[in-house]
Amino acid sequence: MRPVETQGNKKCIALIGFRGCGKTTVGRELARLLGGECVDTDEVIVERAGRSIAEIFASEGESGFRKRESEAIREVVRTPPAVMA
Repeated sequence: MRPVETQGNKKCIALIGFRGCGKTTVGRELARLLGGECVDTDEVIVERAGRSIAEIFASEGESGFRKRESEAIREVVRTPPAVMA
């Protein structure tokens, strides 16, 4: 867990870790405790792509997914939530 500097010096907490380790679960609870919002970048990617993460990996490989992930992170930090998973 680490604070991330975002636009306007507003900070959010970014949770990083392996797939399935509980980032979203912990992020939602942490955001609730902080009185803020949690945004899961995987959910942003799926929404924008209209496909699952597995489908993105199958058709675009890890590099395609990482490109989409970087774009999602840049989008989320424009108006940062309390927590980003």
